[in-house]
Amino acid sequence: MYHGGYLYFLQSTGRTDFLRFSVAGNSWEILSSDAAPATVNYSSLTLNSNDDLIYAFRGNSTFDFWKFDPDAVAGQRWVGPQQVNNGINGTVGTGGDLIWNEGSGASNYVYAIRGGNTANFYRYNIATNTWMTMENVSYGNVNYDLKGTWYNGNLYFPRYNSKTVYTFNGSAWETVADLLPAVVYNGAAMAYNSGDSRIYILRGGGTQTMYYRSTAGGDWSTASNIAVDDGGTTLNYYPNVGARMVSDDTSLFIMPGDGETAFIRYNTASNTYTKMASTPFSQYYGVDMTYNDNGKIVALAGWYKDETWEYDIAGDTWRRLPDNQKFTYGRGPYNGASIEFDGGTNFYATNGGALADMWNFSAGATNYSTSGTYISQSIDLSQVTSWISFTKNDNTPANTSLAYETRTSADNETWSDWETLSGSDIQSAVNRYLH
Repeated sequence: MYHGGYLYFLQSTGRTDFLRFSVAGNSWEILSSDAAPATVNYSSLTLNSNDDLIYAFRGNSTFDFWKFDPDAVAGQRWVGPQQVNNGINGTVGTGGDLIWNEGSGASNYVYAIRGGNTANFYRYNIATNTWMTMENVSYGNVNYDLKGTWYNGNLYFPRYNSKTVYTFNGSAWETVADLLPAVVYNGAAMAYNSGDSRIYILRGGGTQTMYYRSTAGGDWSTASNIAVDDGGTTLNYYPNVGARMVSDDTSLFIMPGDGETAFIRYNTASNTYTKMASTPFSQYYGVDMTYNDNGKIVALAGWYKDETWEYDIAGDTWRRLPDNQKFTYGRGPYNGASIEFDGGTNFYATNGGALADMWNFSAGATNYSTSGTYISQSIDLSQVTSWISFTKNDNTPANTSLAYETRTSADNETWSDWETLSGSDIQSAVNRYLH
């Protein structure tokens, strides 16, 4: 692929060499600082002149799709986070989970349990965009829908069909001495709540049970059964596959999974549950959510959908964010997908479904675009000799405004320049077709 005086070329046969040829200098160089993110074979490159980025199919019997910025600083030309464990035996499956260590600077990490019936465990360095292979999960392979949490330098993670909760302290796996009252199953999800200094866990497996334990230690206690009052009717919920739980440092927010759309708030002080605005998606494999430390919860819809949603706690409302990236596989997150906040304005997510994809979403400072343009369809007026008036029907909330412009055409192909209305008067030339 040619760009800016160079021909770019990915070397195949299972290698990562990325080369470029200087047309003026008649010379080759290996971009050693920007090797391909993973080994390639029968790859393909193309240039998008709109953004001056080179896009690459990895080949090598994968669905991987990358982009490269030839004008960026050396070592930072491949755009976006590296694939899970650099795409080397890093595909994510059922049980996959991303957990942020609440660090900063050079110690700002996201840990990744690979799942997919493996014991693999990795660490992603946000500052350097690199992966490190960590000690395997100590009890063996992870192959069930489970989610962990982080507290005070330790990762907490449950084990399927077991009463034991495991911890990772940054260098080695250990176990929590106090056993759970009963074994956990699919949908077991953990969350640390700083408001009461407790760690909570949904038992999952189609039970109504949730346990909690003080971070100071001691036995696990049983919370009230997961049920809400809905206008005098008691609705019982039984977390299972797709169940998730996060804390906003005061309350817990629960998705029961198993195809439900219910969204439940747990008051840790009163030990009661309240039904909130339902999720705009059914909760099952691939769903996940994370709290952004600023009153918002961001969620993957999962179950093959490429939808990302944001829940505003204060307003009890959901709004759809830009779609996540399904790329060439043609579908969104599935089993093992995960999303995690990194402490700033970024979220990291994995697609699951036996892919190595790692995504990054940067949240904007405002909820809406500062400006935008909508162009109507071409309106055929058939015959027009003069303009009378332009009547509009719109709704402009506080701090917003709309400006109207028109353009016209005699043949629906060649258009006049855009003209701003003068009051209710159209300023464009009188023609049959109107935008």
